[in-house]
Amino acid sequence: MTIHTRLTLVSVVFLLLGTGCSWNSYTTIVQQPVAQRPVTAPAVPAPQPAPAVPLIPATLPTTTQKMFTNAEFGYQLSYSAEFIVINAAEENAQLALSYPNSYMKGTNLSEAKITATAHLGFESSSAPKCLTHPYLGTPLTQTVMQDGYKFFTYDYEDAGAGQRYFYRTYQTMRENNCYTIMLQAHSSTIGNYDPSMHIKEYNHAKVIASFDSVFKTFKFTK
Repeated sequence: MTIHTRLTLVSVVFLLLGTGCSWNSYTTIVQQPVAQRPVTAPAVPAPQPAPAVPLIPATLPTTTQKMFTNAEFGYQLSYSAEFIVINAAEENAQLALSYPNSYMKGTNLSEAKITATAHLGFESSSAPKCLTHPYLGTPLTQTVMQDGYKFFTYDYEDAGAGQRYFYRTYQTMRENNCYTIMLQAHSSTIGNYDPSMHIKEYNHAKVIASFDSVFKTFKFTK
């Protein structure tokens, strides 16, 4: 081996030692997986029950009741204390009730009243008159039962000069006598009022329901 060759080998050895490497010092680097942090799903609030919906009463609210009894004609009925007793003689009746102002305030209802009337001394031949429509002159056919008796009933409406009239009547014959319970409602057409007055159509269904609640208390007492 020449001096030149020896010098070359020595140079290579020093070079390898200076870099900290050796002939067999190869290292394989393995990348370790990074641990994944668990992902927590956001909390879902438990469903809350829907608020209860208040039920609409099927009948009118209960109010203080008053009793009317007629010993001569042998019948009775009850009515709400909010009704106003008016002169029955002027109505040719035994009982006459006016609806309170709360039914008319802010509406086109002028007045509404209930009358109860009994006519004594009807002969059998007069029965058709009691059971005949007073405005149409036709026999009454629609019936309802009350206190074990069949009552004939009809609704009738009339109008003129911007005024409207509604009637509902229940009538029956007992021992040749005619008994009548009647609703009369008088109203004006909305067009009769200045729009600035903000007049509303009256609650027709409520007026009828109040009347029917009175009729359903009718009873014979003898």
